[in-house]
Amino acid sequence: MNAGRRLQRIWVGIKKLIVRIAAKAGINRIEKLHTLSDWPEQVVVPDDVVVELLSSDRLASLGDQGDLPVSAEDRARVETGIAFCVGAFVNGEYAGCGWYALKPYHHSDGLYAFFDAENWVCGYGARVAEAFRGRSIRTAIVHFALKHAKELGRKGILAAINWDNEASLRSGKKLGYRPVGYQVWWPLRPHRTHPLYYLSYVHKPVFDFPAIAVMTPFHSLILDEAFATTQLQMLVDCSDPEAPSWKARLKHPLYRLTGRDDSLKAWAIRRGIAYVRYERKQPDALATELERSGIELLLSYGAPLLPESVFATPSLGTLNLHPSRLPDYRGGRPLFWQCFDGNLDFGVTLHEVNAGIDRGRIIQQQGFHFDAVPDRYTLSLRARAEAAQLLHGFLWDHLRKGLIPAQAQEQSSATRFARQVNMNQLLEEFSLPSLNSDQIYRTVSYLGFWPIHFHQLSGFPTWHPVTLSRVVDQSEAPRPDVPAWRGFVWSDDRYHWVFYYNFRIRAMLQRWRDRMALNRGELPDIYL
Repeated sequence: MNAGRRLQRIWVGIKKLIVRIAAKAGINRIEKLHTLSDWPEQVVVPDDVVVELLSSDRLASLGDQGDLPVSAEDRARVETGIAFCVGAFVNGEYAGCGWYALKPYHHSDGLYAFFDAENWVCGYGARVAEAFRGRSIRTAIVHFALKHAKELGRKGILAAINWDNEASLRSGKKLGYRPVGYQVWWPLRPHRTHPLYYLSYVHKPVFDFPAIAVMTPFHSLILDEAFATTQLQMLVDCSDPEAPSWKARLKHPLYRLTGRDDSLKAWAIRRGIAYVRYERKQPDALATELERSGIELLLSYGAPLLPESVFATPSLGTLNLHPSRLPDYRGGRPLFWQCFDGNLDFGVTLHEVNAGIDRGRIIQQQGFHFDAVPDRYTLSLRARAEAAQLLHGFLWDHLRKGLIPAQAQEQSSATRFARQVNMNQLLEEFSLPSLNSDQIYRTVSYLGFWPIHFHQLSGFPTWHPVTLSRVVDQSEAPRPDVPAWRGFVWSDDRYHWVFYYNFRIRAMLQRWRDRMALNRGELPDIYL
């Protein structure tokens, strides 16, 4: 390896270290700004590449064919004139595309990118199909986009590239982009840091969405997705109030200094969103606040049952995200009961809220599957991600156009009602002798540890997480010999269930943290 390449690797490592240190201080984006106003003479555009502007319908067609990953938001940008997309084709086959903004656009995490739109178009995304890489596809796209920008009366193309994205920086240099400075996003100073380009939260509508409020007891992807529409106007906190601990009091000033969010209230204040606490004993106070603020749609996520005075107040009503495919597993604990029953076809449902429990008309549904029973953290995070994706599609495909498609759901269900339950209540309904081996296996796999309610083994450290290594049919093999320090064997009429202690430090600390946060007999709250 020559000296130049070594120095390059050292410089890349230093940049990555700087980015990590900056992220700890709340600086979560460092970008290098470039402009392209004249096309270099030495750049040759391939003759066999056909380049054209892509309409919203053409984007939808390419997305349906699987050629180009395109979202409803992408199509909305083209429809409303916020951006244009340039597509490249070789012999009629999709080869790549480039995205260019004409107006402020949604950047990420609820941030919007603002730039000198009177003089420039802003390039913010490019994709080249793997089969056509190395054939100057991007060169042809940028050449066409620059020509189109000049036709629109702009000076050229402006691009902001992440400071540590070496591949894009090299590509930009090859294409003739000229560096003009840096832009840094720091939440404590969310204002213009460069005359050509800056990032900021948006409080005025960019797209024509109704005024939205989200009711939730915790931060999640759903909250971020609702905020990303730039129309989230109120956050309703329905969590149980707790006295702040001494640790929380120490962390709060540090989090404020570094721009990190330590509560729903801090999250809302930092983004300029109205924050309201929901008191179950005073529901009319929330209804009054929703009406006063002009909220048109209330999104419920992990919230308690609401009285009609609340869910009927918004003009478009109230929608709830439920972690099952309704009408199956109505109730507050669908994820656990699905695992307990061995139903691994999970799903999420967006539905209207009415006086019944999860019985409102269904707006949209989306399913996902696991091959084996996942632990509660993996399952809940996956369900949240699926729910956020479902909400994203609804917001951009339907709500932006003022449509809320709904169909009545079946009032009867073949599955159990997913009631809230802890371990003591579970064993009141299903006594330990009546539980079959599959139900015990699924419960343990879901929890990630052996609950002491099943039975306490002598010398067994209850704070240790356990993993299921194998199940041996008694008709095929004798009882396995497992050292006491390594694990234990639990047997029924047919199986030997071999559980091994998980001695990984990370797993033990996670289990200890969970035990400190929950009552010993309580089955964790696994609602989304």
